Amino acid sequence: MNDAFLIKGDICYSKNEDTLHEFKNAYLYCQNCKSEGVLLNIPSDLQNIPVYDYSGCIVIPGFIDLHTHASQYKYRGIGTDLLFSDWMNKFTKYFYNENGLLVKTISYEDSTIYRNRYE
Repeated sequence: MNDAFLIKGDICYSKNEDTLHEFKNAYLYCQNCKSEGVLLNIPSDLQNIPVYDYSGCIVIPGFIDLHTHASQYKYRGIGTDLLFSDWMNKFTKYFYNENGLLVKTISYEDSTIYRNRYE
């Protein structure tokens, strides 16, 4: 299986928690469902593979979850090393309501409970 392609855009990634790499107008080279590297130019041996042009957009290779839920908003960036189930058990059993009272999470369906998390 050789499903190689390139994604053009502003590539941003980190190899560790201390170093951020940024490449403007670069190419992310993908082969066999894996990110293989960042290229500043297309080499001659890759001239005939598909290029998906996302110029002006940020491209973040990998499985990166950038979304958050209202009940989790105040905890953003905390516990990123935990499994999701462990994170939920540790951080979302209780929260402070609009009156400053610590209450147990009852329902994620009532948006009025969490609306103030984004304000």
